[in-house]
Amino acid sequence: MNINVALAIASYVRKDGTAAIVIRVSKGKQTRDLPTRYTIPVNQWNDKKRQVKGTYTGVSSVTQLNNQLKVDLKVVNDNLLALEQAGMVEAIPFPELVKRLSSLEKEYCFFAFADAVIIALKEAKRIGTMNAYSDAVKAVENFHGSRYLPLQQLNFDFLQKMETAHLAKGNGLNGLAAYMRSIRAIYNLAIKSGKIEDKFYPFKKYTIRTERTQKRAISYELLQAIMSVKLEPGHICFDARNKFLISYMLYGMNFYDMALLERKNLIDGRVQYQRNKTSAPFNVKITPALQALLDLYIKPGQKSIFNVVKRSDPILQDKDIKNARRLFNDRLKDLAELCEIQTNLTSYVSRHSFATHAKLHKIPIEAISEMLGHTSIKTTQIYLDSLPSATLDGYNDLILNSGSDVAKASSAY
Repeated sequence: MNINVALAIASYVRKDGTAAIVIRVSKGKQTRDLPTRYTIPVNQWNDKKRQVKGTYTGVSSVTQLNNQLKVDLKVVNDNLLALEQAGMVEAIPFPELVKRLSSLEKEYCFFAFADAVIIALKEAKRIGTMNAYSDAVKAVENFHGSRYLPLQQLNFDFLQKMETAHLAKGNGLNGLAAYMRSIRAIYNLAIKSGKIEDKFYPFKKYTIRTERTQKRAISYELLQAIMSVKLEPGHICFDARNKFLISYMLYGMNFYDMALLERKNLIDGRVQYQRNKTSAPFNVKITPALQALLDLYIKPGQKSIFNVVKRSDPILQDKDIKNARRLFNDRLKDLAELCEIQTNLTSYVSRHSFATHAKLHKIPIEAISEMLGHTSIKTTQIYLDSLPSATLDGYNDLILNSGSDVAKASSAY
């Protein structure tokens, strides 16, 4: 298909020096322009990069404007690809082809919009969310088998079929739920951006289901074993044990946020930071025990506390953190063996343990949710472990031996 589609500035310049930004469709010597909704001064267009210059002050965010133009361009390209796959491109005269593309201009493609969202997340350095959205978009693409999917076609039936296909492969509900939450977030952004009407929202009918995860919390006794084991600096498990306990003492802080901690986050005896995943603010008191552990890592002239992130590019930083987390989990396995802990010890265990121990102390779930930095109490409920069997046995003894009718009746046998 010898057809080129690109962003451009219209050749017609108004008296005020402005011109429309267009999507230029070319085939050989034939050219047609599809107007976008945007008009800018001609001197604010970067023809080499095919985008609005960063110096343009006519909008609140030039980055957002350029991202939207990329979405518009992607819509036309995806519609063109769909016509090609249908074998219609060569059969349609060029003016009619462009007319068809123009008529489809407002039928926004899910992938085109999602790609723009992911680009914006990368620029905002929200790499965790960017990765989650990218994984979800890839899952949709693998299921759908094409990169052309109008938002209106991502409906309840589509989600149901995607769920069936996912579960048929032996995959779990929680993995699917992670994809669906990202898809829902992208769809909500599409509605807010005016790309699709609220009446098409598929999650009014589709329910994201989850299942209870395998227990990850450990008991107080096992936590005490980790705290009390004698380890000298240089021991293979020394850092892993310390970071596990630091995580626990900081409301179950996840490894990603720990890796990003800097000395500037230590203010007036408190740890103050924003969670990478949700941007939720945290302000945690530094106890003497926590201070003693942090002092092992705070070095003069060192910006980062744990010195995990060594590169400036957000994507490379993400790789640094994930590599360090893999090593951390490997060392936690060694620590579990050393402390004779049969539970699979990972970076998540400290977080789940903190949540479960908070529950055992009868701390309200709303407070636990806030301490974990969750945006939904439902998410916190997934984290919370079921009560230990010994605790349930104790409650059962109270019921059966409290002089109740059940206890009295049992004496008759």
